[in-house]
Amino acid sequence: MRPIKQSIGRDRLGFLLLHAQVKAAVLGLICLFLMSDCAYKVAPSGGPEDKTPPEIIHTFPAPDSTNIESLPYLEFRFSEAVDKASFRNETWILPELHAGYELKWKGGKTLRIILKDTLERDQTYIFTIGTGAQDLHRNSLPSPIVLPFSTGDEIDQGEISGRVFEKNPRGILIYAYQISDTFSARTVFERKPRYYTQIGNSGDFQLKYLKEDSYRIYALEDVNGDKKYTLQTDRIGIPFKDITISPQQMQQGEINFHLIREDTTRPQFVRSDTLFNRALQLSFDEPLRKVQFLSIQIRDSLSESMLPVVVAESNLEEPNRLIIYTQSQDKVKYTGMISAVQDTTGNFSLDDTIRFSFTGAVESDTTSAKLIAIEPEDSHSNVDYDSGIELRFYYPVDSLSLMNGLQLLSPDSMPVLGKWQFQSLLRPRFIPDTLLAKDASYQIQLDLFTIRTIFGDAIGDSVYISRFKTKDWAQLGDIAGVVYSDNPQHKSAIIKASPVRGAGRYMAFAEVGQPYLLSFLPEGSYLLEAGIDVNQNRKIDKGNGLHFQYAEPFRALPDTIKVRKRWTTEGVNFWFRQ
Repeated sequence: MRPIKQSIGRDRLGFLLLHAQVKAAVLGLICLFLMSDCAYKVAPSGGPEDKTPPEIIHTFPAPDSTNIESLPYLEFRFSEAVDKASFRNETWILPELHAGYELKWKGGKTLRIILKDTLERDQTYIFTIGTGAQDLHRNSLPSPIVLPFSTGDEIDQGEISGRVFEKNPRGILIYAYQISDTFSARTVFERKPRYYTQIGNSGDFQLKYLKEDSYRIYALEDVNGDKKYTLQTDRIGIPFKDITISPQQMQQGEINFHLIREDTTRPQFVRSDTLFNRALQLSFDEPLRKVQFLSIQIRDSLSESMLPVVVAESNLEEPNRLIIYTQSQDKVKYTGMISAVQDTTGNFSLDDTIRFSFTGAVESDTTSAKLIAIEPEDSHSNVDYDSGIELRFYYPVDSLSLMNGLQLLSPDSMPVLGKWQFQSLLRPRFIPDTLLAKDASYQIQLDLFTIRTIFGDAIGDSVYISRFKTKDWAQLGDIAGVVYSDNPQHKSAIIKASPVRGAGRYMAFAEVGQPYLLSFLPEGSYLLEAGIDVNQNRKIDKGNGLHFQYAEPFRALPDTIKVRKRWTTEGVNFWFRQ
């Protein structure tokens, strides 16, 4: 009987083990089911990245609503959850409310704006959400979201559009000041405008829903966020004219801007240093103009005898430093005076006369006088037909000896006539009187023994020969067209072409209404821009905000222009309308 009992016990044990295994399997299936259900609800890892910015699917009130008597709040509902923090400095209402408003959120998709002030009667309002607003994946709005509504019978329909030409235009503002008895050129420094908007990622802008009135428009990179123009800190775009919105012309387009930073700080003297026995260096806190008419006097502080100054040159590597070349110094203390120092924007030094001192050196410079570089470089091909020759020397060169010691020889070995530019004796330029020949080889001969420094030292003891070749005409093309204007005061135009790929910039000058020709362009696609040279100084001026001066008008073609070799692309015209 005992064996039977043992057999029964083993069977029961097996049954219990089997039961446990089945139970564990069922529980495992339940867990898998639950896990799969959770996996269905949670976004899976991987997959395509979300690059779609949030969109508006509902607003209150509806866009272009009119006859609004009271409005406690505005509301925006987005297509997806957004980053609430990104909205903090990216909303505004125009005209502004004296008591302002408050942002409230309902979940992650609905923004409610609680208005804390009553609205003006018969007024169009614009609530804007700027391009800095983002979703949870940091996708920013491509252009501002604008909700217009009115307390009157209609929405104001005035509109001004244009473009700010910047590589990274994000965050730049367009300001519209109504021209009234209280408006002046100082207004942009003192208060915010009644109307403003943000430009889109492309640089284009639309300032809409404006009352019929006259306006002055600015572009502003408002660095400190105070909605006013701050010199030195902000960059500003100056208009080329004021705008009038009237029943005859409710829309004004092609109001374009280049940004400038206006420098009003005068150059400050920092220190003086002796370089060697015939040169000292004056350092300033900003770059100086390369071409200056300086008055410099240096005296021995004891004997009062003068130390003759030979020439002053901007340091080519560090333009905030001025090198003064003198006759041989003694090891004594010198005092000096210099006047008419200017920075690159034309600001003179704070003191009319800068005083400095230094101890003379008796050690000479161990570096020999030499030619450092020449452009075009030796053996360079594909040189432009309007190229000149630029030389770079270690010491300032004597101009007369250079004119006698350099020859540019044509393919038939005849000297090429031209003019010299000596704005810098460290970097003089030779400009041929005529264009260089097409697909031709030229030779530059430099008699280094004849060419002397300002101290009379020879640059070398041999003849240096450098060769280059101009572009092949068969590989080039042209662009032709006309710049038109309905303003009779517009006389001269400047046309510029920039390749989409590669470096270089090509320019042509023409009379308004007469054909222009951009010649010798390598094959490829180009961006074209034209401007009216109102003051005929052969450049497009960008205006002045401090001492207000209008910019000169310019236009850019929206599409690229294709240049083919041995072909003139014609009919590329520009229109300037009042």
